[in-house]
Amino acid sequence: SISDLNFISERSGYFLNHDTSQIPLDLLGQIGALSTGEIITGVFNILNTHEKLGNGIKSYMWYISDDFPRHHLPNIERKLEEGLEIRVILPKDMCSTSPLSEKNRKKIENKVMDEIKISVIATDSFSLLELPGQDGKIDQNTAIFGYDDRFRDWCKKLFQYYWAAKSYPC
Repeated sequence: SISDLNFISERSGYFLNHDTSQIPLDLLGQIGALSTGEIITGVFNILNTHEKLGNGIKSYMWYISDDFPRHHLPNIERKLEEGLEIRVILPKDMCSTSPLSEKNRKKIENKVMDEIKISVIATDSFSLLELPGQDGKIDQNTAIFGYDDRFRDWCKKLFQYYWAAKSYPC
């Protein structure tokens, strides 16, 4: 659609430097859902934004990345105590290692993949997308945060694609 092209055109600097091949074609065709997103740069800024938004998560958090979010461990432990549904997809070599307490480890649904080149957080209050940069690794210095239903639903569909089709039990 025209709005999708406008979004890509407005964010051309981002898309020229990031690999969208990790996004399935049907979702790539709906990339305009990210048009309300806010591009945040700098690892510290991304962590702070995620930290602030994390308090607003009420029912679920689905996470795919090449590393466990250790910097958010206290909040994750607290949210698990509150009954939050958490699903995580991590690299297969992280299957047996979890920084979570023993009692909370069992509360998380885990899957793994041989290789992860995308980072997605889908929650009921915000979502985040990090794509690979030109070096093929997840660009953890640039994230797109989104807060509206359309953005969050798109990220949720992307996570569900990886959960159903690309990952396997730990």
